[in-house]
Amino acid sequence: MRLRDTNDGYDYICTHVDDFKIVAKDPDKWMLHIKEKFLVKSAGPPDYYLGNDYRYESNEGLWTCGSKTYAKEAIRKVEEKVGSIKKCNTPLPVDDCHPEMDASPLLGESQHRFYQALIGMGMWLVVLGRLDLCFAMCSLSRFGCCPRE
Repeated sequence: MRLRDTNDGYDYICTHVDDFKIVAKDPDKWMLHIKEKFLVKSAGPPDYYLGNDYRYESNEGLWTCGSKTYAKEAIRKVEEKVGSIKKCNTPLPVDDCHPEMDASPLLGESQHRFYQALIGMGMWLVVLGRLDLCFAMCSLSRFGCCPRE
């Protein structure tokens, strides 16, 4: 993060493993500096990065981001393992629900790991902007160390 020479805002360079994103008034200036030191395989406006879909709204002059591609891929991966998923409004029963009193058998090791993977995918969707999933994911993640059938 660096204050612009004009003092009218900041320029950002975000990195993740071997990817980076430049958010600046003049991104080409920063790209030239980076290309002097590193091999850059591709450059240009992003359309997908770390689970976010990016789109430039020219009539508004701003970028928008969403998580539709990641959500579809997460659902596809889950359905590949468990079959078709029934759509519902909440992942938990709403009538007389007391999961902390559940006495069903604990999940086996592979099912336990799958449960944790589901929680991870759901929490990443929350990070990407699906705040409507936050309460459900927090509720389900309480049982991440000892999930039951």
